[in-house]
Amino acid sequence: MVDDEVAKPRKKPRQARSRETVACILEAAARVFEAEGYEATTKRVAEVAGVGIGSLYEYFPNKDALLYGLGERHIEEGEAALAGAFDGVGEDEVDGWVAALLDAMVRLHRDRPQVHELLAIIGPRCPELVERAMRLSGGLVVELTRRLTGAQPELEEPSEVAELVVETMGQLVHSRVVSAGSDAEAERRAKQLLTMCLAYVRESCSARGNADCGTMEGVPLSCSEPRNSVGTK
Repeated sequence: MVDDEVAKPRKKPRQARSRETVACILEAAARVFEAEGYEATTKRVAEVAGVGIGSLYEYFPNKDALLYGLGERHIEEGEAALAGAFDGVGEDEVDGWVAALLDAMVRLHRDRPQVHELLAIIGPRCPELVERAMRLSGGLVVELTRRLTGAQPELEEPSEVAELVVETMGQLVHSRVVSAGSDAEAERRAKQLLTMCLAYVRESCSARGNADCGTMEGVPLSCSEPRNSVGTK
């Protein structure tokens, strides 16, 4: 679907007006790809964005470049959202960290599942995006490892525990939660994933006599909130 040599946007917008134009084009692309899948056309995206096709081609030579731009935007949103994933959660609230991380991942991926499916398809052929995504995931592992080490100093291989939690959440949020056919089903699957991850972390803690990892009571999940409209208006 995507050739790495031609899929990237032509250039980065420099001025405020051009940045607004590109943001408008990408938002229109997200709406059109969600409604029409890969059959979407650049002409249709330009129509929804309210710009001329020449303005679109100034930044995006084809629809693969639009998907690449959406991938960049998704990673930037992830960097912002996940940077504050643990805000407000105490350093010793292990269950709280796990729930907060899952909540942030669900919030990031719960809208426009068709777009996320397309991004997952092009991802392996966009090495720069893959590298950025891996850095983001690695940062989460480092932070979770730091917190586990502080709260559970006798825990063996805290980095291994953190890596498995982050990797499992990332994969299953994409393959299970995002693919759910309704908000209710997405919430059910997210709760299953939370239960599984909490059980693993608790077992890891209790294996060294540190069974007190907090409580699941009051753990919030975002999947029950209504999804944003994906129409093309």
